[in-house]
Amino acid sequence: DVSATSPSRFIEYSQRPVDGQAYPSFVPSEHRTVTASLAGLVIYQFFENASFHPFLGAGAGVITIRDRVRTERLTQTLRPTPNGPFQEIVLAEASSRSDTDQHGRGLLVVGFKAYPGERWFFRTDVQWTPGAGSDREISWRLGAGLDF
Repeated sequence: DVSATSPSRFIEYSQRPVDGQAYPSFVPSEHRTVTASLAGLVIYQFFENASFHPFLGAGAGVITIRDRVRTERLTQTLRPTPNGPFQEIVLAEASSRSDTDQHGRGLLVVGFKAYPGERWFFRTDVQWTPGAGSDREISWRLGAGLDF
């Protein structure tokens, strides 16, 4: 099983305390994230030579998450005292970094394959990664194919 996502984009805000100011300022950073995975599964198919085949499977794989983070230079103008001069402070300098996280994972899959014709089929399955926090790693897939 090979899969990849299109790039996703989100903005993360981090708090920065400012001397002489009672409240923090917030600095935005733009994230662009891409996920790719490679896995091998062993699948057991029920009802041999039938037009409807439910199946169960288990396997292992590797997932890679690439995150590119960009922060623009951000300044803030403030007046430290009511009658004092305005002062410009730098909250963040322009920066860019890339992080790559790669780890192994176990997989469980359940689904079915149906043959509405003699050689062509459609299939669907639900794939789950067991473990802590894995409730966010559930995927439902749908596909069609042709047997040679």
